[in-house]
Amino acid sequence: MTKRGLVLVMLVVTGLVLLAGCATTLPAIKPIRISDITAENPPKLPMLFEFKQGEKIPLKFFFHSNLVDAPTDTPAVVLTVKRDFFLYFSPDGPPRISLDGKTVLETPGALEFGFSITEANGPEAKLDLKVDVKE
Repeated sequence: MTKRGLVLVMLVVTGLVLLAGCATTLPAIKPIRISDITAENPPKLPMLFEFKQGEKIPLKFFFHSNLVDAPTDTPAVVLTVKRDFFLYFSPDGPPRISLDGKTVLETPGALEFGFSITEANGPEAKLDLKVDVKE
């Protein structure tokens, strides 16, 4: 039999700005790479992370709730950087994206949550985060 998917519930939140941005200029701080972080030298806010095309970024998923539990020992999902960019963190706002390390870009996004059923896997929940950088 072929795999068929049936979407039971789909909640789409459009325009969710998880990585908010206005056309602002970042403070002049030296970029750091994830590979430069050590326990002896942790980064301090504000910080500017630099990511290079082709770089691999392990991403761990954690879910905390008093309703459901998720394992914490699952392997990281490895993200591959498609193009150079910077990620700015400050104590007074959400993370912001820049392509040049100087100017914050608009980053509209969407968060989708839903359930599907396939013959191969049965029922599954789906969480889909989309971030689209506008130059």
